Amino acid sequence: MQEEFVYIVEGAPTLVTEAEDIQLQSGMCAGFSPDGGAHQIVNRTRIDVFILAIGDRAAGDEGSYPKDDLKAEMDSDGRWRFLHKDSSPY
Repeated sequence: MQEEFVYIVEGAPTLVTEAEDIQLQSGMCAGFSPDGGAHQIVNRTRIDVFILAIGDRAAGDEGSYPKDDLKAEMDSDGRWRFLHKDSSPY
């Protein structure tokens, strides 16, 4: 897990966390620490969303999605693998 910063350039996505859903708007930003909870940004509108995401994507990085049976792991070649939370493949 890595530190991450996102800036909403355009649109109104929803930030989904384990505790709540937060409506974001253009011009808003959010930061996430490696020891923070799982999160994801979802577009629940019909308008395109453009997000600037900044973070270190080093080998071994992983992600977890709070309300879905999905986790992502980056392999040593820099490719993402998507798995169930119990690590079984899709």
